[in-house]
Amino acid sequence: MAGGANVIAALSSFAGANPAWARGNGSTNAAFDVSVEEDTSRDSETTHIAESVDYFAFNQAGTLGAHDYDLFT
Repeated sequence: MAGGANVIAALSSFAGANPAWARGNGSTNAAFDVSVEEDTSRDSETTHIAESVDYFAFNQAGTLGAHDYDLFT
């Protein structure tokens, strides 16, 4: 796709005392950049410890389907 791949990213770990989330910083057809952004509601510093990020990247149009987790348990 023009401008790079589409990426869905989310934290898969929740370390540290302050809330945080995955933030996309751009993509190309070959790579993407994601960082962890920390909330400032508890304090003003934004340094965050290491986290794990899950992601799904795609660069063509299509349909993405999903099933409820309970369907498989």
